Amino acid sequence: MANINSLPARFESGGVIQIGSDIVLHVVEGTLERVNPFTDKIRYKDRGALVRPREGDAVAGTLRFDVRYTCIYAASELEGLIGDDGNDSTNNGLAPEKVIVIKYPTYRGASTGYQFTNNKCYFVGAARIVAGSDADRLTVEIECHEAWTYATY
Repeated sequence: MANINSLPARFESGGVIQIGSDIVLHVVEGTLERVNPFTDKIRYKDRGALVRPREGDAVAGTLRFDVRYTCIYAASELEGLIGDDGNDSTNNGLAPEKVIVIKYPTYRGASTGYQFTNNKCYFVGAARIVAGSDADRLTVEIECHEAWTYATY
């Protein structure tokens, strides 16, 4: 039997989130959450007994994380990027897609590691800022409608 889940990864050991070519700074520890896109299952019964589910509709994957709020509303800052992400004529009414890269180093200080890339992502909703005791937080929510690609660096 083969071993699975044999190389634990830890984002907090120097992981990086990129939106396009921009690196997101001040990610709050323990807030990164990624759910892969999947196909929903349709569960049903035949004469009272559960049977093997059928494949249903595609469900978008999600990426969620918090950053320490910088109070800078500019197109080049995260809140501005989220706020300026609405539909416009340049996208024919479609949500602008972003390339998202998440890097997990092999260990703290490593120049090698694992990365997940998705170029079919878009911001969901408006920027949400919550006051905190150590720093205010901005919550980022992104959906992706294709699977993440895996690579090493």
